[in-house]
Amino acid sequence: MNDVDLQEVLALLARAPKPPEAPLPTGASPGQIASLERNLGHPIPAGLRRWLSVCNGYMAGPGGLYGAEVDRASLDINQASWPEWRALGWIPIAGDGNGNAYVVPALPQKDDEPVYFVDCAGDPSSLAYIVASSIPQFLTFLLRRDMGEPGWPFDRDYVLDRDPLIADVDADRLPWAG
Repeated sequence: MNDVDLQEVLALLARAPKPPEAPLPTGASPGQIASLERNLGHPIPAGLRRWLSVCNGYMAGPGGLYGAEVDRASLDINQASWPEWRALGWIPIAGDGNGNAYVVPALPQKDDEPVYFVDCAGDPSSLAYIVASSIPQFLTFLLRRDMGEPGWPFDRDYVLDRDPLIADVDADRLPWAG
């Protein structure tokens, strides 16, 4: 497990740039999560379940944080999920603001719940690179970058200093490994 917890992420989220009319984030209900799982055709990872229970779709970050059965279609996991991603077992959790997505595997290896970047213009059926070893770590990186902190995801020293577990999860897909 890494050092970042959801309370730290929520504190960052409170300071993150967002539309002035944005209310405070709310969590998904058990019914919304169950419906998401039915629509995806498989259970969601425990880390995503925890995140959605405190923040269910929110207009923060460069392309928004996705949720289960949210009012804004652009933030709905079901709407953002490409058919091939469902077949591959990928769940989109955020956008980059340029049509690309950050995804988590529905069935992560071991106890890891890594987050990957998918370059939809390049190859939407391939994981381009890993961006964090966990959802809380990903959200911390994403929100800090959105607030102007440089380094993530391509600065090797910056990333490994803050998320040393990333190298153990999928070393072949590190952004600087290619």
